[in-house]
Amino acid sequence: SRASSIRCLRLLTAPDKLVTLDELATVLWGASPPLSAELTLRSRVSRLRTVLAPATTNEPAGGAGNVLHGHDGGYLIHLESAELA
Repeated sequence: SRASSIRCLRLLTAPDKLVTLDELATVLWGASPPLSAELTLRSRVSRLRTVLAPATTNEPAGGAGNVLHGHDGGYLIHLESAELA
């Protein structure tokens, strides 16, 4: 649902906080995520990177300036103070 996607986005946009795949799956699907949950999450994160990259860098999505990083079974977003304004 759109509401769960927004909650997922809020989790991912907490600066410098690792959000695990399990946390994201729980937000989106509750206690019973589908078998395709990990693949679906990775796809959604990829789309989010596409949206964020132009807004935070002059590089194309996926470039070195990307702010959303896969890390230890989850994702971490790193924003500078100026990017939060």
